[in-house]
Amino acid sequence: MTKRGVLWDMKLRRRPPKQKKPQLTEKLVTKWIKQFRAEEGYYPTQLETKGVPEQPLETWPALNTALNTGGRGLPGGSSLAKIRNKLAGLSVVGIRINPTEVREVDGPRTLPLVPEHRRLLIPQLPVMERGILTRYLEGETQAAIAELYGVTQAAISHKIQRSLLRLEFLEHLERLPLREFREGLVRLDVDPETCKILLAMRRYTCQSKVAEKLNLTQGKVRHRLFQAAHQLKPRNLQDVEVLRQIELLRDNPGLKHEFYHKS
Repeated sequence: MTKRGVLWDMKLRRRPPKQKKPQLTEKLVTKWIKQFRAEEGYYPTQLETKGVPEQPLETWPALNTALNTGGRGLPGGSSLAKIRNKLAGLSVVGIRINPTEVREVDGPRTLPLVPEHRRLLIPQLPVMERGILTRYLEGETQAAIAELYGVTQAAISHKIQRSLLRLEFLEHLERLPLREFREGLVRLDVDPETCKILLAMRRYTCQSKVAEKLNLTQGKVRHRLFQAAHQLKPRNLQDVEVLRQIELLRDNPGLKHEFYHKS
């Protein structure tokens, strides 16, 4: 083949340019959030794995990053959670509901952030949070619940927002059964000790409990979580979900701390 033929052949084999994503506005992202809510029955979060309606190139984690850090026409300083809770009529700080202000919405006093499939996970909450959230969803005011438990209304608000975070966390974990999670660790060639730590974290979802059970320091457990999330490379879609769960455990190492360590 001539030199010209070789160059032409290389040109034909060249990868097509990566498709550039369009500019965004918060109004447009809000529209997609409303569409998702209408189709799925709940608001998307930064951990959402389902696609953005009619937008095959977009993902919710990428949109959340753009909202938070800026780029693609967005100024930054926002997030999916802030937009979501603005739509739901709740005050937020980051992804958390402001512990001093969980406002009631008009009409039936149920929180729009707790769809029916997520309420089924309420029995997995620590006893006190389970009771507070159940009473709140059944219509009792925060003031009445605070009087019943002998604490401040701010403390009740904090417990409610903590419960909502736990439910969201537990829902994402349940998307991948433990057996499939274990098989994914095998496919990813995770070393035996790290595999043992990850499986224990998946079971207990509490860093201090895992350290106690495996006779390790919490520092070592946390180090292995960060190491696995950073170093493991997914090979297929199943592995992507396994890695997402590892990242979820890394970012929420103590959401069930009170469940095992009652004060």
